[in-house]
Amino acid sequence: MVATPTDATRADVSPDSDRLGTAPAPAPPSAPRRVGRSARWALGGLTVAGLAYVGVVDPARPNLLPGCAFNALTGLDCPGCGGTRAVHSLLRGDIVAAVNHNVLVVLTLVVAAVWFAWNRLAPRVGGRALRPSLSRTGAIVLFVGIAAFWVARNLPWAPFDWLGAGL
Repeated sequence: MVATPTDATRADVSPDSDRLGTAPAPAPPSAPRRVGRSARWALGGLTVAGLAYVGVVDPARPNLLPGCAFNALTGLDCPGCGGTRAVHSLLRGDIVAAVNHNVLVVLTLVVAAVWFAWNRLAPRVGGRALRPSLSRTGAIVLFVGIAAFWVARNLPWAPFDWLGAGL
């Protein structure tokens, strides 16, 4: 004789489990997992090492730094073209050359530096740290702005010709 589950045993199965009575699925995490201290130190070390390399090696000369694939295929500048040379110029203290290589990268680095400094100093003086969040409208504005920069930097006449990467 084969035993069949009765209604009483079916009532013991929780609604989170499947019909076979296996354990319920684990609950999703309630908060995002924080990055550990060692991961932050590793990321910081890699960033410093990368910046040191870009500061020492001239990206305009052939080296281990890759070139822009979009520029190699089309001859046009992408929004990131000249970014490595802009960072190199900034590390050398030449702000004008950095802006000439890629103004968008320079502006992004300034915003990132201000954001980082604010988040480090604000909690110490009673302020509130800024958390990155981007609404749908903000994402559209950001996308359209980058696309407009992409088009404008490839226009060959003034006042847009200075936006090119200066290859």
